[in-house]
Amino acid sequence: MAPDAPLSLAQYTMYSILFVLPIAYAGSVFGVRWGLVTPVLALVAMLPRAIFISPAPGEAVMEVTSVIFVGGLAVLFFSSQQRERRRRLEALSELGSAQEQLKQHIQAIEKNQQRLATLNAVSSLVSQFLELQQVLNMAVDSHRGHGCGGSPGIPPE
Repeated sequence: MAPDAPLSLAQYTMYSILFVLPIAYAGSVFGVRWGLVTPVLALVAMLPRAIFISPAPGEAVMEVTSVIFVGGLAVLFFSSQQRERRRRLEALSELGSAQEQLKQHIQAIEKNQQRLATLNAVSSLVSQFLELQQVLNMAVDSHRGHGCGGSPGIPPE
């Protein structure tokens, strides 16, 4: 490798590695479909230079393959991150609606609890009235059963 060579192997390696950035960017911004098209475009751009211009074509092709592989992994990584983010947002949305439904159910239960408390109070009053009525009826019946014909406290004639 001559020092006056237009592109040394180290420079070529650096340029190859920099191709990972647009591949990863495309995967993160445009999604998996365009993210996987970008490595193919990078391959088309890099392969002729690696084969025909590079002083070590075997190593250059290996670098291109590595860059494409790493770029593809970056695209898949960003795709899985986006999927996970969507799942979390959906779960959060479902959790919010479940919480809202739960609040509505709690309000309905509290309203029913108030109704039941009112019914219980009315039932208790009616029950007390009926018990008092029964006691009075039993007292009157018992008083009549002893042969007392008048008002209580007034002796019969």
